[in-house]
Amino acid sequence: MRHLSRLLFATAALFIVASASAADLDAKITNLDGTPILDDKGAAMTLTVRGICVNALMQPLSQEEQVKPDSGDEKIRRSALAAHVQNKDDPYKYTAEDIALMKRLVNKNYPSPLVVSQAWRALEDK
Repeated sequence: MRHLSRLLFATAALFIVASASAADLDAKITNLDGTPILDDKGAAMTLTVRGICVNALMQPLSQEEQVKPDSGDEKIRRSALAAHVQNKDDPYKYTAEDIALMKRLVNKNYPSPLVVSQAWRALEDK
């Protein structure tokens, strides 16, 4: 029985890592009709989930987070994850925790439902 529960746990953990690492970071953020988002001068902007995630990961910690004793560790973690995301050729396998962090930070840093919904969908893509 013990071996069966270990096998089930290992299988579940593998499934979570495999599904999390399948995120589509190159997905483009567009208007609902699929057209490019325009900047304030009317020029088409190329927004990708990769860029959105790197930007969100590299934002300064909130004042509440900054006073925690492990704030330095959190900064290093976010910076390392941003480097993995930025490098398209990096074979890094994103964990469910990595994906959850990116989703949380994208939501925190981007007030637009358009950006958040598309980024989350791409991060959850399997």
